[in-house]
Amino acid sequence: CDVVLVQSLIRHADRYPLNGIHAGFINPNDPYKDEDWEPEGPMELTN
Repeated sequence: CDVVLVQSLIRHADRYPLNGIHAGFINPNDPYKDEDWEPEGPMELTN
């Protein structure tokens, strides 16, 4: 028997929250929802 496929998914960080149309998915009680996510910007990796 030969190995035909090895597949791996690695997620190494969280992402900053989205702005705009997807902002409704952020918890309205989140104390960090109005934070400035610069310099990375929305949906960028945190590390």
